[in-house]
Amino acid sequence: MPMFKDFPQAKDTPSSDVVGTIRTGKMDARSNTPYSLEAFRFTADHPDITKKLSELYGGKPGEWETAKPDKFELLSEASSLLVEVRHFDSEFILWGANKPIRVCDGQTQKDEDGDPCQCPGDYWEHRDMAAKGKACKPNVSSKLILVDAPELGMFKFQSGSWLLASDVTEIEEYLADSAHGSQMEFSIETYETKQGQTRQRPRFSPVKELV
Repeated sequence: MPMFKDFPQAKDTPSSDVVGTIRTGKMDARSNTPYSLEAFRFTADHPDITKKLSELYGGKPGEWETAKPDKFELLSEASSLLVEVRHFDSEFILWGANKPIRVCDGQTQKDEDGDPCQCPGDYWEHRDMAAKGKACKPNVSSKLILVDAPELGMFKFQSGSWLLASDVTEIEEYLADSAHGSQMEFSIETYETKQGQTRQRPRFSPVKELV
């Protein structure tokens, strides 16, 4: 069961240190629905960043339509990155129109009273209720340094993937072991569902040569 425990709160990094976002999906302009990508997508506040990233990971820098500062975009050719994980956190969130209605870890709500979680205890029931907007969805966030270009600064990554959420305990245990540091392989993994459909998911994996 993913994240059904109290997580230690990692020390956050000031958002001003973040120069861009690593993304694994994009919004379809016609249907206004999100879809997954087979290679990483980067957005940044400055064109020099996406230009440098294109030299490392392929793709052609451009711009995308957004009201946020990170209007510069790169659809890269890279499905795997070597990263240093500077911050990693996870929780379940039930979103309202513009803000969370409640936040929990699967057992306890993160409020002043520490009330019991209102989400179903059963994993599959929880997922079903979350899909209907009646229970919290996973929210995994991280701040990463690209080992290939540490001089660029910090990138953030955020995901609601249930499969990534199921890896949280393993990832936290790996990062807590200082023997191998905080470097991990960050990848987009393609898999096949039981129905034979092809899907993509983000994954953080131990760096084999460092294990």
